Amino acid sequence: LNFISMYNKNIPIYKYKDQLIDAIQQYQILVIVGETGSGKTTQLPQYILNELNYHGDSDKAENDDGKKRKSSRMSIAVTQPRRIAAIAAAQQVCREYHGSKNYHLLGKEIGYKIRFENVTTPNVTKLTYMTDGVLLREIIDDPLLTNYNIIIIDEAHERSIETDILLGLMKKACKQRSDLKLLVMSATLNMVKFSDFFDECPIFSIPGRLYDIDIFYQKNLNFSTSKSKYVSLAVDTALNIHQNQSLGHILVFLTGQSEIERAYRVFDHENENVKNNYYHNHSNNLSSSLSYSQEDDSMYIKGLYIFPIYSVLETRHQKSIFKEVPPGYRKVIFATNIAQTSLTIPGIKYVIDSGFVKQFIYKPELSMDILDITPISKTAAIQRAGRAGRTQNGKVYRLYSKLAYEELEQDTLPEIKRCNLLGSVLLLKKLKLKNILDFDFIDKPNIFLEVKAIQELYLLNALDKNGRITETGNQMANFPISPYLAKVLLSSITFKCSVEMIIIVSMLSVEDVYITPRGQKKQQEAHKAHSHFYHVSGDHMTMLNIYKQWASPTLGNFSKEWCRKYFLHYRALVTARNIKGQLELIFQKLNL
Repeated sequence: LNFISMYNKNIPIYKYKDQLIDAIQQYQILVIVGETGSGKTTQLPQYILNELNYHGDSDKAENDDGKKRKSSRMSIAVTQPRRIAAIAAAQQVCREYHGSKNYHLLGKEIGYKIRFENVTTPNVTKLTYMTDGVLLREIIDDPLLTNYNIIIIDEAHERSIETDILLGLMKKACKQRSDLKLLVMSATLNMVKFSDFFDECPIFSIPGRLYDIDIFYQKNLNFSTSKSKYVSLAVDTALNIHQNQSLGHILVFLTGQSEIERAYRVFDHENENVKNNYYHNHSNNLSSSLSYSQEDDSMYIKGLYIFPIYSVLETRHQKSIFKEVPPGYRKVIFATNIAQTSLTIPGIKYVIDSGFVKQFIYKPELSMDILDITPISKTAAIQRAGRAGRTQNGKVYRLYSKLAYEELEQDTLPEIKRCNLLGSVLLLKKLKLKNILDFDFIDKPNIFLEVKAIQELYLLNALDKNGRITETGNQMANFPISPYLAKVLLSSITFKCSVEMIIIVSMLSVEDVYITPRGQKKQQEAHKAHSHFYHVSGDHMTMLNIYKQWASPTLGNFSKEWCRKYFLHYRALVTARNIKGQLELIFQKLNL
């Protein structure tokens, strides 16, 4: 293959291809700063795959002509914080690598692994995109990751618990395996901290954004005022753009599934009222609170397609946002911060930033995580704005004032400092770590949260009185769910109700299965439909009733129509079915 002609030469990273390859060749660990739009996620792995002369510990030999031979064992893992990002990157790289849109080629040399899918071929796949959690699971069985030569941890600025643990484990693995290379990549991050963590390893910077973006703020609107109305304000702004701005897709950042579904319905309803035929002077019905300037080069838009995207959305529906729309049509995408990181949705010209995000915050006094809506950080705001400057000049509409932006925290508080550490501590104990308090974290967690997690694991019989993992703890760590739910599943064996508990745990592992429609009449219909499943003992048996009736060949038969009839989220039930299948496989693997 002529790799040079295959590369996208219009992406900033291309100019630095040779320097990057040289740096990766020279150093075992490298921190790479690549601004949004630089192409680091999709292009760099291809450069490595095609042009790096990798030599592992068992690949020191030379060819007859004295030249070093390229390793026949080249295998690269690229982690992403979310499954849709892993899938999208794998698909794009596969298209570029093979020069074809034939999706049947995905899973051969280029593949991906996410929680319910493994689209790779043993001994064939050279480049695998995967979620952080998948790689962590692999480390349990293979702490030195001997199946890989190069690990790339992408979007490290997200600072999820999985990312922070991976960084600590990779630091240890690199010291024990001299032929293992590690690249830590991010867009907006204090990379000096990461360089210091890896013993002052080199930092390679890539200039980023290809196109200019204009940023507009809402005058005199702070976060305390906008918190109660950011959804309606986002919808009004999207309608304003659709009426008054030239062709280009719109990406709207909201906080969660319920807000996105509500915005989707309201926008669709309002859009129907004006029949999709907009000229720049037809804006009488918009909210007067909008203070954005209009554009003279507005043009006729034939129509639009509306897409929601959030983490529990079924994978095939998430993929639909990348499909091309007919010429003259616009996409409007309502998204959580799932679209803030690696996703590049072609044609995004306008970004609407609500300024809020949903974050889990652990409350030790309640022993549970609380999902709270909080203002984003400056880093996150910059990341969101960067979505508009990827493929053309763009505009960003921030639903808060310039003063409110200046008062934001610089960086998002890492999950390790604010979330429940129960699952993380159990995972580290599974890896034979004696003292969790001594684990090499890039940012030390709250010691109270660490001790609290150890105490609770002891109460669950996952740790003994000396802090060592028990047989029960080892079994619990095999389940990719909350340790509480894992203990419930193991206990169900004694009570001979594992079949039922697997279903209940699967249902508890997805977001709300109930649909709450708009309008009082529809809400009454939904309440009546939901009461059909109620059980006197409470929610758990109600969840069991819902799933069993949906799965029954004589009732639901896994159909979407049945879910619509009873006002239930079909996608949530499909996800529960997938989780159920995985839990059953783990039961079989452990001979339970």
